[in-house]
This record gives sequence, structure tokens and C-alpha cells, in this order.
Amino acid sequence: AAHMCILYPNGDISMLVQAFFAHMVNYPWPRPLLVRHIEERNLSFPVYRVGSRGPSAAPVITPAYPSLNSTHNFGPTALAMLREQIYRGHKIVQALLSERTPERTRSIWDNLLQPRDFFREYRHFLMVSASAK
Repeated sequence: AAHMCILYPNGDISMLVQAFFAHMVNYPWPRPLLVRHIEERNLSFPVYRVGSRGPSAAPVITPAYPSLNSTHNFGPTALAMLREQIYRGHKIVQALLSERTPERTRSIWDNLLQPRDFFREYRHFLMVSASAK
């Protein structure tokens, strides 16, 4: 999403959502997803390099120095789930583009933003809680 905001700085929210799904539905994983180029500095911090920490099914590289793979444990199963949800979002956005009535458009947006029944869809999961001061 951040990349879409950089590409389309004056885009409204519906245009950014459309651009995001259009871009991500065909994204060539495992090519790393970058918001900006990887910076090399001589500060002794580890910086992401392709394959440096083992293969990742969908590397997403942090934009701040040092650039790291934020999804280094992301495997084929997680990638399949991600692709499924991106495809679902893309289909809904395409339906939005084909509609012209406000009532139908609202219905489609409601479908896109509908809460998921996570615990029914996924039997196994890991919950991580983090906080900072």
C-alpha cells in the first residue's frame, strides 16, 4: 500500500485500493517487494540480500535502514493464503469498477470490508502481541 501512495501521491482512496490489488494480484513472488531501494552503509548492521537468510516465499523488505526481510519465515502455505485474499480483493474491486449505482457500489464495498471469521477459517494460528513505550 505504501508503494501505491508513492506511485500515486494525489490518488484518492478508491484509486489507491484499485492500484494495490491490480499490482499485487500478479506480483512475481519471490521477487522482493520494496518500498524503496536497499541502502548500503558501512555501519556493521546486517542488510537484506536475496537468499541471505534462506529462501522466503514472499520477501517484503523494510524501507528503513538497515533493510530487512520482514517476512523471512513466510512459507508457501502463507503465500497461498495471501494470494487467495489478494485475488478475492481484486475481484471485488473489479466488480466495483463495473457498477454505476451507489447502492450496488456500497454493497460491494461492504463485501470487501466484511469481517472474516478467522477462527473458523484457520484452525491453527499464532497470536503475537507487542507493545512499546
